[in-house]
Amino acid sequence: MSHHCNHCDFQTEQLLPQDYVITPQGKRVTTQSVTSTFSSLYHINDQQLHQALNHQTPEATIIQQMLNQLTGQLHPHHCHQCARPFSLDLQRDKHACPHCWSQDISSANMDNTCPKCHQGQIG
Repeated sequence: MSHHCNHCDFQTEQLLPQDYVITPQGKRVTTQSVTSTFSSLYHINDQQLHQALNHQTPEATIIQQMLNQLTGQLHPHHCHQCARPFSLDLQRDKHACPHCWSQDISSANMDNTCPKCHQGQIG
C-alpha cells in the first residue's frame, strides 16, 4: 500500500516496522516469520527452536543469544534533508540518513510532515 503527501508528489510504501534476520553472509533479510527464517538459515529445526525458546533444552541460552544477535526490527524513516526513505534498527544503527548522513530524520508514520515539501502530511 502506497502512502502519499497531500501537497506534493512524495510517496512511500512502508510505514510499519519489519522484522529481519541477519544471514550467515551478514545481510539483513526482512521476513514475516523470524523463527521460520532463522530455522532455515541456521539449520535449526522448528522443534529445537521452540524447545529452546521455551527453555526446555540445555541449548536454550545459546539459541536465545543467537536470536538476540541475529534478529531485529527495521523501522521506516525519512530524511528531511534529502527526502529519501530508509529503514534502520533503532537499537543497532546510527540515527542518521545513510544517503546524506543528515541527522534531521523522522520515523515514517501517517502523522508526519512530508520530508520533501515540508508542507503536506503523509496519509
